[in-house]
Amino acid sequence: MLKTILFLICLISCFTNISGDAAIVSGYPSRESEEEITSVLRGAVEDTRWLAATSRREVQELLAAYYGEPLLSELSDAVWNFISVPTDWHYETRVGRFTVLRHSGNQAAVQAEIFETDVLSGFTCVSKAEYHLIKVNRNWKIVAVRPVNGVY
Repeated sequence: MLKTILFLICLISCFTNISGDAAIVSGYPSRESEEEITSVLRGAVEDTRWLAATSRREVQELLAAYYGEPLLSELSDAVWNFISVPTDWHYETRVGRFTVLRHSGNQAAVQAEIFETDVLSGFTCVSKAEYHLIKVNRNWKIVAVRPVNGVY
């Protein structure tokens, strides 16, 4: 459980952005929808503002830009617990290639490569995760994340 929580925290932390190549497998979202989904995914993985949050409420407000319930509450608790205790955690996380697996109206599933780099050693681990999104009030939100092939 702790490893899953830490991985989810890693997913939303990145200090470096890279360009990812998208492939659409099914559902064929419009270019606008694809860009919106991509933006939410990149933000969720690469936005690190939560590291400077001073309260659980602030964490939740920052994460609400990318996540919907029930995942938002779970991550807010996990992230607040993580940042309220000093650590020597030195990882940068970024999104690589991604594929829109399904898209239908207000629901989408995206598979993404996640690069986690230990900034002290330079070692990079690559894993894949599947993100499930729904459109709420014209905004895409991630509501579930699961590992692909049992990685993480």
